[in-house]
Amino acid sequence: MKNPHNEDITPYSGDVPLQKRLEINDACRANFTKYTRKAFEAIPVIEKPDILDLGCGTGVPTLELARLTNGKIVAVDTDRECLEWLKEKIKRQNYQDRISVIRKSVLRIDLPEDSFDIILAEGLFNVIGFEKALSRFVKFLKPKGYFMIHDDYRYIAIKQKIIEKYKLMLVKSFVLDETVWRNEYCSCLERKIEEFQKEWGNRVNTNRLFRREKSELAMYRKNPENWRSVYFVFKKHGV
Repeated sequence: MKNPHNEDITPYSGDVPLQKRLEINDACRANFTKYTRKAFEAIPVIEKPDILDLGCGTGVPTLELARLTNGKIVAVDTDRECLEWLKEKIKRQNYQDRISVIRKSVLRIDLPEDSFDIILAEGLFNVIGFEKALSRFVKFLKPKGYFMIHDDYRYIAIKQKIIEKYKLMLVKSFVLDETVWRNEYCSCLERKIEEFQKEWGNRVNTNRLFRREKSELAMYRKNPENWRSVYFVFKKHGV
């Protein structure tokens, strides 16, 4: 599926400290690709699937799905910095013909209904709201298509009722508890930020550069139980 917007995202320009920060985020986020694979393994083989990645960020799961399939992917996000970096990685890994990028709010995308075999949303539903997101995006799935969602574990009973309301069939779900987040993400961030500080010293304001990451780490330390998350794989009913 071609990018209907033909969005022009300037390739990443090469600010070295910024690139290091993006590489650190990617390295720590890559520890979770095994869970993306675990969720994806619940989906039967689809020959050349059309895939929509909502809130793709720097595209760690996007590129993993490109490796796992021979399909085409539309990746959507608003963050120019992240998308420039994703475009650079797409170019380096020679996926230009298979991954297209749209810089736009996921709530404003104009795509044909019933057009994707798989939709991926990692960390997006807890930002938008579970029912609001599901009601807006399920229409993009083809009949018998699959929705992969990685979401906050809180209010799980309410979310299950919402799933029933939209008549989606649960194919698979599994939970990542707070120890997974600590061991595979937070500890990774702490270690790599410390290594960066030792390498760059006073040449870079580390607190400013990693402001978002340090805020995340502070939130985890304050309420680690709030970091539990769940993967869902749903199937849309056919016609």
